[in-house]
Amino acid sequence: MGLFRTLFLSLLPLSLLGNVYILSYKIVVQNGTILNDSLYVSPLMVSSKKFQYEGFIQLEGAIRDSDRYIIEKNRELILERLFKDGIIIRDFSENRELSNNSQTTIILPPIYVALERDSLDIYLIILKEI
Repeated sequence: MGLFRTLFLSLLPLSLLGNVYILSYKIVVQNGTILNDSLYVSPLMVSSKKFQYEGFIQLEGAIRDSDRYIIEKNRELILERLFKDGIIIRDFSENRELSNNSQTTIILPPIYVALERDSLDIYLIILKEI
């Protein structure tokens, strides 16, 4: 992606971003087996919040696709990028009479995102509340 595109996205007035969402992720692994894997996407309920641009991810999808469909279609790409910013890990292990029981929960803390669409490309804009 070119320098112009990056500069354009960083200078874009946040009021033009359209719908802002709260995105979070949680996975629960028990004894090496995935029990639960959930990507939560919900619309922002308080529209008066102010944000600053933190980054973006170029996504695959058609302009006519719904926001939720695009996010779900690009789930792995989005999670790969956002995991680099940090996750929360909770681990509970127990050893009793030669048996081992463990449960690990990995949580991506909620973040603010918006989708920006231009004539050919779709971007997930990562926002930070100010």
